[in-house]
Formats: sequence, structure tokens, C-alpha cells
Amino acid sequence: MTMKSSLVKSTICSLAVLMAGMSWVGGAQATLVACTADMADNFSGSDGCQYITPFTGSGNDSQTLVNNEGFFGLTDWTINGSRGSSPLLSGNQTGQSGSFTISGLAADLTALVIIKDGQGTSLVGYLYTADANGTYNWTTPFLNPPFNVPNPKDVSHFTLYTSPSDPGTGNDPVPEPASLLLLGSGLAGLAWWKRKSSKV
Repeated sequence: MTMKSSLVKSTICSLAVLMAGMSWVGGAQATLVACTADMADNFSGSDGCQYITPFTGSGNDSQTLVNNEGFFGLTDWTINGSRGSSPLLSGNQTGQSGSFTISGLAADLTALVIIKDGQGTSLVGYLYTADANGTYNWTTPFLNPPFNVPNPKDVSHFTLYTSPSDPGTGNDPVPEPASLLLLGSGLAGLAWWKRKSSKV
């Protein structure tokens, strides 16, 4: 086998690995990421902030969606009341800013406040641990960037979820599995090519 044909074969194999990785990335599911500093600071007293990207859901939150996404590493969230209406939440929960109160929540439960608006936004979750009862100030998290919206965009509604579990804070960046697969595939292809070329 000549050096030229070996190089052509290794190039074709490398391209195949790259294409497979790119198709995996293209089909990647939505993932949770830590909020930007601006978004995280928009809800006073919160212990963490995450949002779904890219958001391709039905447009609203649900208990199933919140648990499937695993906000703050938990999959046992229970909706309190209904979407946009919780007996434990009061105060201003629409527009661009205001204050809200969590009251009557058992001290051993963790609270998750999911924020949603319309087109071009995502689900944004704010975590409240320990005794979450209290009054908090908020400003819309729907900023550009990271969302493709007029800056800023109104909040449509809050939904309260609770969990008996102890979550992580979720402020550390979450590596995207498809990116890690692509990197690993590239390294494996490079090692294979190096091994083949050293035999020639």
C-alpha cells in the first residue's frame, strides 16, 4: 500500500467519523445549562438557575417535561396547583418585574419556580432550598442574549414545583453529551490513523 492511498483512506475514515459526530450533534436533544450571571441575579434569594436550550417543547411547562429534563438533577418534581396558578404563590407573576411570595411550603421541601413566556423563549427554573417561604423580587430572565427576543421580554407565568430531594445548585456548566462524543470520536480516529501510519 502506498503512502498516498494510506493517506486517502485515513482522510476518508476521519471524514466519516466527523460526519457521524456532526449528525449526532444535529440530532442532539435539549439540555439544561446554567443561567448567565444576568439571568441568575434576576430572582432574589434563589440558590440556582437553569434553562433548557434549545427549547423545542410544546411552549409550556408540565410536570412531565420538568422531570424529563431533570432540573437541578432531580426527577421527582411535583407541580403545586396548576401551570400558572399555585395556592402557595402570591404577588405579581407577569410582566417584566415585581415581587412574589412563597408561603405555606413545608420547610423540608425544595422549591422550583419555573418561568415561561411565549415564542423565542425557554423554560427558566429558579431553585429555592431550605425554608423557601418568603418574599422575593424578580426581573424578567428573558434577555437577549441568550434568547432571540426583544430585550427584555415579559414573563407569561410562574409555576411552582416542589421536591423532597436535595438538589445540586446547577450553576456549573453542563457539558453537552454530543460535543463530548464528537471529541472522543475525533481522538479515536486520530489514534487509529497514527497507528496505521506508523506501520507503513
